[in-house]
Amino acid sequence: MAWWASYKSLFLTLSFLSFLLALGDRLWLDLTSGDVIIKRSSRNAVPAIEWSGVSITNWIWLVTSRTMIVSLNISFLTVLWVIPNVLEEAVPWWVEMNVRYSNYQIHRFTGLWLNAIPAVVHVAVLLLPTVTDGIPMDLEFDGLDFSEWWDPIVKTFSSYVTKEGVLYTWDEVLRLVLILLIFCCLLPLSRSTWMLSRSYSLAMGIHALVGFLFMVDMVRKTSHPLCWRFNLPFIFLYILDRIYATLFYRVNKFVVHEIRECSDSVFVLFGRIEGLAFGCQACGDNFWLLHKFSGRHPCTPLFQRAHPYTAFQNRDKRTQNSWNVGFVINVNKANKHSWSLWLMERNKFLNAKEIKVAAPYIKNAWNSQQGVQNLGFETQDFGEFNPTTGNQCPFDSRGNKVASRAKEGEDRDDGQASGLDSTVAIVEHVMEFEIRSWGPYRSAFYVIKDFSSYKNLVLIAGGSGFGLIMSAASILCNVNTIRNEEASESKLRSTTVVFSARNRELIREGCNLLTTIPNFELMKVAIHSTGGSEDTEGRDDTVKESEFGFEVHNDRVNLDKVFKSVEKEEGDTLVCACASSGFLKEVKKSAKQFKFRLRVEEI
Repeated sequence: MAWWASYKSLFLTLSFLSFLLALGDRLWLDLTSGDVIIKRSSRNAVPAIEWSGVSITNWIWLVTSRTMIVSLNISFLTVLWVIPNVLEEAVPWWVEMNVRYSNYQIHRFTGLWLNAIPAVVHVAVLLLPTVTDGIPMDLEFDGLDFSEWWDPIVKTFSSYVTKEGVLYTWDEVLRLVLILLIFCCLLPLSRSTWMLSRSYSLAMGIHALVGFLFMVDMVRKTSHPLCWRFNLPFIFLYILDRIYATLFYRVNKFVVHEIRECSDSVFVLFGRIEGLAFGCQACGDNFWLLHKFSGRHPCTPLFQRAHPYTAFQNRDKRTQNSWNVGFVINVNKANKHSWSLWLMERNKFLNAKEIKVAAPYIKNAWNSQQGVQNLGFETQDFGEFNPTTGNQCPFDSRGNKVASRAKEGEDRDDGQASGLDSTVAIVEHVMEFEIRSWGPYRSAFYVIKDFSSYKNLVLIAGGSGFGLIMSAASILCNVNTIRNEEASESKLRSTTVVFSARNRELIREGCNLLTTIPNFELMKVAIHSTGGSEDTEGRDDTVKESEFGFEVHNDRVNLDKVFKSVEKEEGDTLVCACASSGFLKEVKKSAKQFKFRLRVEEI
């Protein structure tokens, strides 16, 4: 694809033109009034060009103020939810979109280089003439006028900096303290690993507060009329987009079907979203999940933010009524109030919960499927549950435990369940529960559905990023089924899978899930265990382990070796990676070396 045929290129081009317009309005379009769009009569012409603290201060103010007007709009545009997702789905394939990841990159760059640094320089440079030229500073209390409630300090000067003195008001002191607090304390804190590991919700709340305070500081001033005209419309657009996304756009009920714990740090979540057909899903879709606030579903603390996860699909029509979406989720053990930990603990609570049911009623329920339904359980094949071993059955087989325990009691001479009287039976059961979901939102891997744009596909996942592999394999397999293609023509044959994880139980679960994909053996699969535990030390790194069913390498992934083998194949290659930031750096480096097209998502 041409470099210009992309969302990112178009967005950056329009942003650059906006910067030129903002500066040009102040500089060269009308040198007499200093404003073309607003034409403020009180505005001075372009500052004099001379080597002095006064001149440098006025020029820095001119450039940074116009820069922040445009950068604030960019910051709000890159955190929209609905509009970017609609664009991703509506724009034709020949335009390289990747909207979500592009917005993420632009937002990070804008936040640091176009918001933080210009804002700090803008408020601190007022001290420069005093430091360099020795011009006296006059600190004035310029009064309060609450007729303008959004900007009570409304007294302004034609020029704050002259060769005679620097006018420093209480409002300038307030702005200096506020900007330093926002960009030197709160913003770094919200993005720090320390805060994110302890509370993702609190970190994101602080980050949102940073944006709000910066926006208020920009638009509240009566001396900033350009912000009113050019920032407020984008702020209103952001508010409308967020309200629509939160309340209406793809808001669904997510019924938890099963939680498979791989260890105390990771689990696989299966669930059902009503009305979400397989054809509506794309590769690696993002869903935001959050519990419902109520007394029956406690979660501490209450102020939780929805958490984004990469989903995979269930293509088996026989079980789609039970679950159609799955997630691989890491547990934040460092935070005892983390949402993922709450979800796993809630699953343990429901699995261990016992209810009292009248024994005669259970006995009758065994003889009548309708009776089982009356108990509120789904009717299933009762032979799956083994009451002797007490195996847990999936969530869609809740009736198995009830009926099996009832059958066991019926076979006894006394007609009672073991250890119970004739009127009450204790019955273990697994209860489905609901959480809220927002999605699907298209991810960077949405391009996988554009099958004509690549010949070879490399799927790379680390840890909980395994959902990408399952999602892509499900979609590729489903396409082959729809088209009735032979196995020799299957897209799976030109697909290479690389999965690396520290947790061997996660590797085992991933291998089990991968074998559920029809014709999975057509894919080239490389699995690496990097846990470094005693059971992996000293092993041959190419041993085929029966416990996994795949060849597991007990070492780090050699991406150059993988890409060299793919490079020999004919046609274009697309690399999709979902992993941690450290792993993604290696992927980006190798993909750039081999000139492969790359899509990434960070977990």
